[in-house]
Amino acid sequence: MMPLSMTRRRSAYRIATLELLIACLVLTVGCVASRAMDTAAAATGAAGVAVETTDAVALDFTSNGDFEQDISGWRSYQPDDGTVLSQSADQAYSGKHSLKVETPAEAPTHVQGTNATYRVTPGEGYVISVRVKGEGMAALWCTGANGWTRGNKIALTPEWQELKVRRFEAGNSIELHVLGTTPEKRTFYVDDVKVVMDAKNLPDAEVAPVWFEAEGYKWSMPIADVSASGGAYTEGTRPEYPLAHQLPFPQTAKPVYVYLKSWVDAHAGTNAVHVWDANNLGVLFQQSFPAAAKWTWIKMGPLTAKQVDMGFTVAYVWNPPDASVKARLDAVVMTTRNDLTDEELKNIEIAESGYDSKKR
Repeated sequence: MMPLSMTRRRSAYRIATLELLIACLVLTVGCVASRAMDTAAAATGAAGVAVETTDAVALDFTSNGDFEQDISGWRSYQPDDGTVLSQSADQAYSGKHSLKVETPAEAPTHVQGTNATYRVTPGEGYVISVRVKGEGMAALWCTGANGWTRGNKIALTPEWQELKVRRFEAGNSIELHVLGTTPEKRTFYVDDVKVVMDAKNLPDAEVAPVWFEAEGYKWSMPIADVSASGGAYTEGTRPEYPLAHQLPFPQTAKPVYVYLKSWVDAHAGTNAVHVWDANNLGVLFQQSFPAAAKWTWIKMGPLTAKQVDMGFTVAYVWNPPDASVKARLDAVVMTTRNDLTDEELKNIEIAESGYDSKKR
């Protein structure tokens, strides 16, 4: 089978149509949110952390974020790993103080640094940011009830830079880690820690089934195959290889279900689909399914716009890893309906792509 070289007008048109629909929903939400922001008050946590929210919701943050009084609430990433934390009056992004982090040359893990725990409201999205400067490489990671979110690494400089991630938290706390990503003796500074609720005032709108084909997936290399609905599919030969990047997610307050036309080679282990955030920083949702020697529809969900934000990436995993196994993704359907049958999905497929499995 060869990489597909064909016109993608049909898929591009459908994606453009959905993105226009999402943009309209976002515009509506944005108007409501802007009015809410005009009247929302900024709350302040008990230990001096500025709590920003687009709704007037008081969040219970307990960890120090400006370091003007002290460095209470912050600790070494690994207990007794030799990292020294102190309040610095020599460096500050805002105010007169920052957190000074001095890491040793050797450590029990490949990362060193500092962390703190923030209490949050479960079931909400948060934008987390810090300012950093110093030496070496650094990253902002977060963890909570639904696993890790690992931000991208940057090279620190004598100038302040911002590290930022977005995270949906299912639990009542987020552990924030500011880390040097290589074990080495160095000094860096942390200041202006912010945890902002990404409040979404979403319309309570139903979403009729919306169809995507492999030919239109961002950065994809479709493989031609007459058994695929649009004549092609995307393929992964190793676990966690993204098969559809940054699919736009409907901005509705209602739960959304994602139907994936999939085929993973039969093997002795287990399979799962992972939904990653649009920047591939963390797994938002995962679901197990059986392998099959043919195309099958997998229903995932419910997923929400608070959880996913504006888009997501699809990847498959199988365990144990097996180089002979391939995962394939053909079409994707998104809707607020949780009861689409295989017959209905087949009818949608015929209407959208002209494909009828009974005639091929």
